[in-house]
Amino acid sequence: WLCSEFWWSVRIFSSQPMKKIIFIAIICIHSGCSLGPEKPDDQDVWLYANPSAAQLSDSVLLAINNNLGAKLYGNINSLVVIKDDRLIFENYYDQSYRSRAKNLGQASMAILITALDLLIRDGYIENIQQNIVTFLPEYQSIFNVEPEKEQITIEHLLINKSGLSWVQSNAFPDNLNDLSIMKLQSDWAEYVLSRPLEANPGLRYVPNTGAGVVLAKVMQNALGSDLLTYLKQELFERIDIQEVIWDTDPQGTLDGGAGLSLKALDFTKFGYLLLNGGRWKQARVISNEWIFEITRTTLQLDNTINAGYGWWGFADNVLDLEINDLFFADGGLGEQLYIIPHLRMVVAIHAENYSQGFFNSSTFIFLSVLASLEPNEN
Repeated sequence: WLCSEFWWSVRIFSSQPMKKIIFIAIICIHSGCSLGPEKPDDQDVWLYANPSAAQLSDSVLLAINNNLGAKLYGNINSLVVIKDDRLIFENYYDQSYRSRAKNLGQASMAILITALDLLIRDGYIENIQQNIVTFLPEYQSIFNVEPEKEQITIEHLLINKSGLSWVQSNAFPDNLNDLSIMKLQSDWAEYVLSRPLEANPGLRYVPNTGAGVVLAKVMQNALGSDLLTYLKQELFERIDIQEVIWDTDPQGTLDGGAGLSLKALDFTKFGYLLLNGGRWKQARVISNEWIFEITRTTLQLDNTINAGYGWWGFADNVLDLEINDLFFADGGLGEQLYIIPHLRMVVAIHAENYSQGFFNSSTFIFLSVLASLEPNEN
């Protein structure tokens, strides 16, 4: 049962029949919605289910929805929850809607790193221990000036240990730092590689969104043809994602660090792919071994956060989970994608909240969704 042109969809039900009727009526009047077991034309991946059918609290999700509508979490654009292979919750806020693609920020690199498996599979790249200088002949003069840069490997880009000097923050976008200065250049990869070495490659962890641009350049050169066309054919279209917007620098190199935009449901599809070990409708897309490798968050940054290859994890003391197999992508402004394999759960959030740090409003939204699990379900 569908209503309204915006296709806003929410799946929350009260346990009391009268409240259920009132709530559904309010949602239909004020937002437009998708209710019932039918699958809309532009969402044919999951069947719908009530939260309680997936051991989630109706009342807790209703409270979360009300708080999001009241902007108590700042600028949240959308929230999608998948549980037990069913679409449990989907709603849009702050003038967003289902068909609108949103930038994923630094979560773009998590997706690019995941796609690196395809080039290894097809023989364009042998392994991540290869030195990047092998793939970047146009920048040989930069390596000649500082020969130590030739030690930088693909893996160093994935774990933010290139050794290159880099200063960035999640401050407002008009602040001048390496990230904003890079975007003023005609060749972003050249700017990143030209930064002086401040540590031997592989030793020091420094967040570097520019590394995603260099990685995209490496992948582009290794492929020898248009990288985005390849990714659409070998990844996105295979998981039913038709609209892919990926910004480039003036040279045409993908902004692998922060340039990808996807719709909320398409962002969720990517999480669902990883939840299923790299399979989509029984077809292998990404190798399970690669997913294990990139999401194995063994680099402990502090007592709360662990890092993997573009993916993150929480320390055991942060979450009350029987099995801490959670991993997530973080965009820097609250664009987050959480996957919890043992719970068969994916949570996708689009947001635009500046200067909130790593534990931001989206993190607390996710923790609230997690708290909606009924006892003995975590």
